[in-house]
Amino acid sequence: MSFQAGNPSRTLGAFIVVVWLLGLTVSNNAIAGSFNAVSDFSLASNPNVVWSYGYQSAFGPSLTLYTATDSSPGVYNAWLVSGTPYYAHPPYVTRNDTNGNLCRGTFCVPKASLHLHPDSTCAYSVVRFTAPASGTYKIKGDFAGIDSSGPAMGRVRNVYVVCNGTVVFTSTINSYLVLVPFTLTCTLAVGQALDFAVGCGDGNYDYDSTALRCKVYGGP
Repeated sequence: MSFQAGNPSRTLGAFIVVVWLLGLTVSNNAIAGSFNAVSDFSLASNPNVVWSYGYQSAFGPSLTLYTATDSSPGVYNAWLVSGTPYYAHPPYVTRNDTNGNLCRGTFCVPKASLHLHPDSTCAYSVVRFTAPASGTYKIKGDFAGIDSSGPAMGRVRNVYVVCNGTVVFTSTINSYLVLVPFTLTCTLAVGQALDFAVGCGDGNYDYDSTALRCKVYGGP
């Protein structure tokens, strides 16, 4: 199977995400650095420094990590439970490694984006940030539905940002190529988790492909 370029007229501008460094108040216990879920993505290990990739049936500290990988050099890298190609075996978290839109069938993953999909039981696919230091973190990013058949078939999916087990952002997406942005703060102790999750919105996992871009910034 091969991927083909997306329709520029559908996607041009729809997925331009402007992310800038947030001004932070410096204190004696300030956390240095910023963390980018897309550019930091790696198949080298899971967990991958502060990031981990997995699935869960309910929000909380427990996360079942993906242990299988699928990759096509210069095209995509994926973490999943098992199977290839990745897009036929949800749940998964994948990064588009091309310089354009990565398309197959009815979905198109924008460049510099992650691709998440829940599984047939509607378990959430999760990108997790684990706090390397205690403090308040600032979060900026967006989700978007990326399967054109979703709206056509009346499908919806739910997306979440979860701070140490508490949902701090949620939205139901029934659109195609429409950004759903979030700007949040989350106070975490060392080792606590900030989760970005995609789940079924209507009890059906079909056509629930979702893009994610986000950055996490250390704060006091």
